[in-house]
Amino acid sequence: MKLRKIILASAASTLLCGAHAESAAPAAPIDPVAGVISALREHQIVAVGEVHAIEPMGRYWLRLLRDPGVTDLVDDVVLEAGNAVHQATVDRFTAGEDVPYAQLRRAWEDSNPIGMFDLPMYEELYWAVRARNKLHPDKRPMRVLLAGSPVDWSKVKSRADLQAQQQASTAPWRNDSPWIAKRIATEVLKRGRKALVLQGNMHTLKAKPAGAVESGDSWEMSILREEYGASVFSVVVSLTDPRQFERAAGLVQLPAFIRLRGTPWGAVPVGQYIIGDPAAIHKTAKFNPAILMAAQEQVDAVVFLALPAELTSAVPSRGLCNDQEYIERRMSRLRISGDDKSTLPVTWRELFEQRCERTLICGADYAAPKLSPERSVNGRCGRD
Repeated sequence: MKLRKIILASAASTLLCGAHAESAAPAAPIDPVAGVISALREHQIVAVGEVHAIEPMGRYWLRLLRDPGVTDLVDDVVLEAGNAVHQATVDRFTAGEDVPYAQLRRAWEDSNPIGMFDLPMYEELYWAVRARNKLHPDKRPMRVLLAGSPVDWSKVKSRADLQAQQQASTAPWRNDSPWIAKRIATEVLKRGRKALVLQGNMHTLKAKPAGAVESGDSWEMSILREEYGASVFSVVVSLTDPRQFERAAGLVQLPAFIRLRGTPWGAVPVGQYIIGDPAAIHKTAKFNPAILMAAQEQVDAVVFLALPAELTSAVPSRGLCNDQEYIERRMSRLRISGDDKSTLPVTWRELFEQRCERTLICGADYAAPKLSPERSVNGRCGRD
């Protein structure tokens, strides 16, 4: 434990003191969309991460799916925010067929963690692929490939039902990396297709180190490279303030896409980009020492979209929060699943209630302050 603290502190100190400035080449920041286009030209799999439910990240993903430079290169858009049980429904929808909305919405509403992806920023990704296919019928159609664990909620009435599905599944929620990797290998690699993978930042890591536990993190990029020989390019999207690295790594104007290999940015421990907080990094390193590794050993590029003070959380639509049938279904699933803790110091039920409270009081256009700890907006809309 002491050794890990020393490694982390040493890596951060070395970068900030500028020790790598002379030996490494300077980074050349470019536009985040242009950076992904360049990666797609070189690799069969390009994974772009995010911190879930942060609005600027949703807008970035949407920019990618609306840019012809991206869509002309991509065959499959792999989404964590979608339950694979509903693949046939989504295939019909993105192909331009009329699909009842009540049926379509289950694709993202049935995904795990429960309630995480019930946000317009994820739904819009599906509509973007459908729009591209309808606007360009002369071009090769794009497909949305769902990478969320295939739990059939229509067959779950109790916790025993859910546990039975999990025990029988090849894609359990907390250890689904082999299943996701095989799904991408089967649907993308073996068919000679190219994929843009849109998942959380931890899914982008490319080299599983000794000591990393099987559950708790995702290693599908590592599996794709090592077991399937895939050419993978990984991009982590960071919430940290890039100005903390400027002394050694140089000035950067936001938004920016920075390739890491051989640059001072690449020497930064990847945990500083993904997590930021030293205490949280140390806690995560107990089960995933990969975050103490140099970023260039785990990912190929980092994207900075905005300064931390400018980042906002997404909230559900007003219609969703007024949908009593939806509310009852969501609360029932939370009870069945055991109402597990989210990444915040609240339960998923509390997080869901907070999000809808903000929406109903402040309206769907309100962007809540990022990861705000308050339990109620108390009729106030805007920043404290």
